[in-house]
Amino acid sequence: MNGAVLLTGFMVTLFDLGVIFWAGAHCWQVFVIARVQTKTASQKLLVEQISTRFTRVLSFPLMILVLLTHIGVILGQALLLTRGQWTALSPILFNRLMTHSAFGVAWLAQEVVIVIALLFSTYPLLYKQQAEHASPLQAQVNLLVAFALLLVSPLSPQTLHADINRAIYAIVIEWLYLTAQALLIGGMLYLAFIYLPTVERVSQNERFAALAAILPRYTAVAQVGMVLLIATGLLAATIYQHTWNTFFASASGRIVIIELIAVVVLVLLCGFYLWRLLPRLLKEYDKYAYAATLLARTQTEAERGATEDTRRLKWVQVRTTLRSERLATLSQWVMTTLRCAVLPAVAIVVCTAFLSVTLGMANLPSTDILPQTPSTVSQLTFKPLQFAVKTRDNLFTVTITINPNQVGANAFTVSVVNRSGTSAQVSRVTLQTLMLDMNMGSDTIPLQNSGVGQFHGTGSLYMSGHWQISVLIYTPDGHVHEAVVRFATSS
Repeated sequence: MNGAVLLTGFMVTLFDLGVIFWAGAHCWQVFVIARVQTKTASQKLLVEQISTRFTRVLSFPLMILVLLTHIGVILGQALLLTRGQWTALSPILFNRLMTHSAFGVAWLAQEVVIVIALLFSTYPLLYKQQAEHASPLQAQVNLLVAFALLLVSPLSPQTLHADINRAIYAIVIEWLYLTAQALLIGGMLYLAFIYLPTVERVSQNERFAALAAILPRYTAVAQVGMVLLIATGLLAATIYQHTWNTFFASASGRIVIIELIAVVVLVLLCGFYLWRLLPRLLKEYDKYAYAATLLARTQTEAERGATEDTRRLKWVQVRTTLRSERLATLSQWVMTTLRCAVLPAVAIVVCTAFLSVTLGMANLPSTDILPQTPSTVSQLTFKPLQFAVKTRDNLFTVTITINPNQVGANAFTVSVVNRSGTSAQVSRVTLQTLMLDMNMGSDTIPLQNSGVGQFHGTGSLYMSGHWQISVLIYTPDGHVHEAVVRFATSS
């Protein structure tokens, strides 16, 4: 990957993480925090601290990060278009990119929703007293804005360039996929950066009660997110239709493999938490709560001074201490497991971001929108690409030239020499082109013998990205010899 691709992938990753975190936090506010039944004043205060920690501390900076990285996305797109030439950037280019391309339409729609979400994030900072008594309706409005942000995030050149039915299908599937990431991954980020740090600052008894009261509600939301993530991930795979032949050869295929590994690790950690740790935590908490209640009653009875009550008090104290130690150890296991699950969760978002960048390179805006200055034209001139490879049987050396190696029509020149370095006796030569980043089938390009040991022909590379060309050499003895080259082409 070149610098422009890495910059764009980095910006898209931060943008996606910010959106998923922000949306997942509002899902927490509505589906978890608002539904917790607080039994004591201290529990109610803890729930309020958890809620306000996000709205007053992280919500606004998070949306600033989303806004800045979204601007960085259009910068990266411009660099991809100019093939990494910073000197080719200009205000005219950015203006044309926003107004004369499908990317610009999607980017402007996302920018409008981001600004609206940013305005909603400023409300708790400007009106602190009103925010302290925020109604459930305000939380639900924030959630609707979050879902709107998730809805416009899938808008991309590859979806907008498709036919209307395929575009709607892709947008709906990717929106559901992002919603699943918000419920599961955004919830994990909220858990790691908001909930757990707040809970760790309170007393041990309050921490036990908070874990037992809140984690089951979050688990229900996370289960929905996990099922939706797996289902929509499988449906999203049908959009790009990878084949096993191109899976390991293409950059997008390798990214998908890494993402699948991250999903498997995340599922294993979630399964360990869900079916092993959480049931034991709730069971141990019930035992601890019973022991604590029994200890309080026994202390009251022991105050009367009876010897039997004093002996019983010591026994209950030892039992309660053991329950507390077991629960503390189990709570630490739960919190550590949930924090570890953040790593594969973030890896999934990173892979999704770089996959969208890789696939988006196939639908870069036309270079026609570039300002036509002499310096720009000279910087973006496409150069021929030449390879010298051996056939699979090592009998011939094939030299293939692709001119000018760009999206659209290209001229292909092939020369074949034998082991001694002289021109080989060849009946005919054909090329088979295959797009590695997307399953588009293969095209056959017949080449004409020029009479000087070379074969010429013209064909098209329909999109930018990674390509494979198979050179099929037919000799007079009836054998077919194959040479394969792989390369990348730009728009």
